[in-house]
Amino acid sequence: MKYGVCLRALLTSSPLLAAVLPAGARAADGYVPDAVQALVLETVLADEVRSFHDDRKTYLVPAGVVRTRSDAVLLADLRAEFTRFYQGQPKPRKEVAHMAILVAQTALLLPDRTACSTDRVRCNEAIMGVRTRDDEASLQATLRAFQDAGLDLTTLGGPAS
Repeated sequence: MKYGVCLRALLTSSPLLAAVLPAGARAADGYVPDAVQALVLETVLADEVRSFHDDRKTYLVPAGVVRTRSDAVLLADLRAEFTRFYQGQPKPRKEVAHMAILVAQTALLLPDRTACSTDRVRCNEAIMGVRTRDDEASLQATLRAFQDAGLDLTTLGGPAS
């Protein structure tokens, strides 16, 4: 999965940075991804683990991670980071917050959400056709949902709490 271009656009998106609320303005505690978002995330995480072990560049695997770690351990660590983010843990890694936004946007923009209901291969194909970069409505909807859930988006470069 090639999400580098989308991530660069997201990183430089001024509406994203302007929409981030300080941690003190958060209202709730936690966000529960729906089943489609969960499968999109699992597809992304599996791709990241595969890329890492194939010595290809990854976005989510931190530098310095030992290559001898098993796929299962690496995947479990990444899942745990997303779980903590979705639970509202303060100061998540910005890569995790960015990818969570892209995952939620992608799920919103899928032309056929059933493509990501249970089949990871079909889901991966569907994801490849989604372009989040220019969709302001899905970005704003995602940010509102995350903010309403009390997620810490300050690592994205918004106002400090």
